[in-house]
Amino acid sequence: ARYPINFNFAIPQTVKPKFDGSINSLQDCLKYDGDMAQNIPSTGFLGTITTQALIKYQTKYGISPAVGYFGNLTKTDLFNRFN
Repeated sequence: ARYPINFNFAIPQTVKPKFDGSINSLQDCLKYDGDMAQNIPSTGFLGTITTQALIKYQTKYGISPAVGYFGNLTKTDLFNRFN
């Protein structure tokens, strides 16, 4: 059986998160920035959904290559935007 995943991009997160370098804070920042669905829990797991959201974020802010790698360029950008 297949279960539909209902993504919800319409409910904005109202409190700007702080980026501390963790996957949890990455997920919170991606949700706040509109690149990851709000109703996906921040699990601390860098899986397919988070990687796809990270690619959107990297593309939006010109981080190259935009392949979903959570390296120093992306971490520095997140730190500057979310601290």
